[in-house]
Amino acid sequence: MGQDRGSPHSFPTWGGGPQGRRGAVATQTSTGCETSVAMPLSLQEAQAAISRAHAKARELGIHVTVAVVDEGGLLIALGKMDGAIPLSPQIAESKAVGAIMLGRDGASLAELSKDRPGFFSVADRLVRLPIVPGLGSVLIKRGDSVLGAVGVSGGRPEQDLECAQAGISAG
Repeated sequence: MGQDRGSPHSFPTWGGGPQGRRGAVATQTSTGCETSVAMPLSLQEAQAAISRAHAKARELGIHVTVAVVDEGGLLIALGKMDGAIPLSPQIAESKAVGAIMLGRDGASLAELSKDRPGFFSVADRLVRLPIVPGLGSVLIKRGDSVLGAVGVSGGRPEQDLECAQAGISAG
């Protein structure tokens, strides 16, 4: 166990732009080889993910908070629905930070905390927020690059996961 890194999802891409296909920039190395570097997650993309997750929450009849963090675990955007519990912003962000910092979705984090409690305890102290394992966080990927994570709090664990997955879907 411990090898499964969860099931990261591909994040939808928007538009084109000067880089060609949005999400990647071709660069030339000193050896003449071309490499592809992922563009960071934009505020617009983060806000769109929050909107999709909130739409799913309304469909489920719940009130949630959605946090989107970048590849370094820093908050890009947070959206708290009217009626969401007061602690849900902190929990949603902690779910997202844990997912990105350990490269696993929430379910895999829960397994890790159960299977390797010593490691999990140390990792939890090394990040800026407590890691919240369990359903409700997913990695955001574009191609093979991990761009960030979405964390959701406010519903039952399965509902939080549904909202997080809706947030990263192609809408």
